[in-house]
Amino acid sequence: MTDVSFRIMSYNIHQGLGSELMPAYGLEKVAQAIHQHRPDIVGLQEVYRHGRKPVIEDMGARLAERMSILRGETWYLVWVPSEDMCYQTGLPKNARGYGDAIISRFPVLSTTHLSYNWGGKDRWRERRVCIQATLDVDGHHINVFNTHPARTDVAVQAPQIVDFMRMFPEPRIITGDFNLYEDNPWFPETHAVFTTQGYRDAWQQRGIGDGSTFPAGVADAAKRKHRIDYIFHVDFPGLVLTRVQVDQGEASSDHCPLIADYTWSGDPPAGAAQTPGAGTIARETWTGLGREATIAALLAETADLSAPPTSIERLLLFQAPWRVGERYGSRIRGMVIPPIDGDYVFWIAGHGNCELRLGEDERSARGAPPIARVCAGTASYVGRDDLPITDSGHTGSAQWAKYPSQRSPPIQLRAGRRYHIEAWHKDGIDDESDTLGDSLAVGWQLPDGTCERPIPGCRLAPPADAADAPIIDPALVVDAGPDVTVAGAVVLAGSARTPSGAAARGRISWIMASGPGTVRFWEPTSPTTLATFSAPGTYVLVLSVENHAVCAYDHVRIEVQAPC
Repeated sequence: MTDVSFRIMSYNIHQGLGSELMPAYGLEKVAQAIHQHRPDIVGLQEVYRHGRKPVIEDMGARLAERMSILRGETWYLVWVPSEDMCYQTGLPKNARGYGDAIISRFPVLSTTHLSYNWGGKDRWRERRVCIQATLDVDGHHINVFNTHPARTDVAVQAPQIVDFMRMFPEPRIITGDFNLYEDNPWFPETHAVFTTQGYRDAWQQRGIGDGSTFPAGVADAAKRKHRIDYIFHVDFPGLVLTRVQVDQGEASSDHCPLIADYTWSGDPPAGAAQTPGAGTIARETWTGLGREATIAALLAETADLSAPPTSIERLLLFQAPWRVGERYGSRIRGMVIPPIDGDYVFWIAGHGNCELRLGEDERSARGAPPIARVCAGTASYVGRDDLPITDSGHTGSAQWAKYPSQRSPPIQLRAGRRYHIEAWHKDGIDDESDTLGDSLAVGWQLPDGTCERPIPGCRLAPPADAADAPIIDPALVVDAGPDVTVAGAVVLAGSARTPSGAAARGRISWIMASGPGTVRFWEPTSPTTLATFSAPGTYVLVLSVENHAVCAYDHVRIEVQAPC
C-alpha cells in the first residue's frame, strides 16, 4: 500500500465561549481556527451537544458541518458525553450533553469509548471518557483516541488509558487536554505511564519552543506557560512524525490548538486483531418495559425472553449501540469461536443490570448460572469520602473493572469450537438525559494474554434464526448530491448508506446552513426530497445522518434563479 500523510489536531474549544481577549461566544471563530490549519482529524474537548446556558447549540454537529462546507467534503463526528455530570450550576438534567468529540474527513469504521473509574477523586461525580475511533485513512486503518481527564484524576486514569488503547491494533494516536501540568508533583510518573509503554510525546519529539497551550489569549503572554494539551503516538515502524506546532496566535478558546503531521506506511503488525466485520452476533430488543432495571424484571416482562422482540439486528462487535432509549431490555446471543486452546477470561459492562452466560449450546447456556454480571453491589474503588461506593449496579461503556463480578473465572475453551454465548441487559431509567449512557459490551482475554474488549466480529457468528437480520454498521457513506442551478425548486439527490451498500439506519435530516431566504424540505428525513426556496440566490444545504454513535455531514450548493 502507498504511504499516507495526515494532520491531526487537539483542541479544547472551551464550550465555544472564547478566551480572556475574546469573551463572546464564538463557535464560528473556533471553526475558522480549525480550518486555517486544514487538519484531517481533530480531537475536541469541552463540546456540548444537548444544550447549555445561555447558548443552546449542538457544537459537535455544527463544527463537523462547517468543516464539510469549508473543506468541500464529507466530515464525520463521534461524540461521547461525560457521564453522571451534575456539577454545572443551573444545568437541567435533560441538558447534560457535555463531553468530547472526534471529527474527521476520514470515514469512521467503528468506535467505542472508555468511562474512567473515579479512583477516589469523584469531587463532582463526573466520570470522564476516552473516545476510540478506527478511521479509514485512504485504505489504512488507524486508531485515534481523544480524552480530557480532570487535573486531580489524570494520575489515576493514565494507566486506564494505556490499558484501553492496548486492545486496539497499531498505529495508535491519542489527543487531548490531559490537564497534565509539568509543575504537578505527579507529572513525571504520569507522563512516564505513556513513555514507558511505547508512546512518544509528539511535542518532545518534534516541537520547537516551550509548547505552551494554556491559557490562550491572555493579555500578558508570559502567563501562557502551561503545556497541558498533548498528542501521544505509539512508537511503531512506519508511523513517522514530521512536524508539530502550537498555534499561539489569535485566540478562539482558552486553549491553543496543538497540530501534528504524520506519515504512515506499512500494514498492521502480525498477530494484530482483525478488523471487526468478518462475523456478526444477534441483538434482540424489547421496548416499552417497566422502570425496574433488574434481570428478574426483564425475564418477567418478556415471559423469560420468549415474547417476540420489538427488533432483531446483527452487530459487528459484541457491543450494543448506545444512546438508544430507556425502559428497554435486550439480549445479545450467538456463537463465540476461540482462536486458540486454553483458559479464557470474560468481562461484561453495561448501563443497567446485565448478565453473561456461556455453554456448549443454547440450552446449557440458558440453564447455567451467569459467568459474569453487573448488578447491585460495591465497586472496586472508593469515593470522595474514602468510603466504598455501593449502588444499584451499572457501569460506563468499556468500564470493565468497576465490580469484581464483571470478570469471569478462567474457562477452558478449545480452538475452532463454537460455544453459545448470551448477554442479557435491562435498562429501566426513564430519563432522556440518561440515554447518553446506554451500553452493553462483552470482552475476553485470550490464553496468551491478549485482550479483545469488546470481542470483535471475527470471533463471532449469529444464531441460525437471525442469520438474515439487518446489520447495524456504524460506518457511513453520505453524499448530498451535486451542486446545481435551478429555477425555483429541486429534487435533492442525496444518499446515505453503509460501505456494504445497505441503506443507512438512523436519523436523517436536511437543514439549511446559509441562504438569502427560507427552504422547505417536503420530506426532510429522506436523503431524496423536493426542496423549494422563498428567494433567489445561493443556498448551502447540509445532509446530516446520525447512525447511533457516528454522524456524517455532507453539503450541496443550490443556485436559485427564482423563488417557488
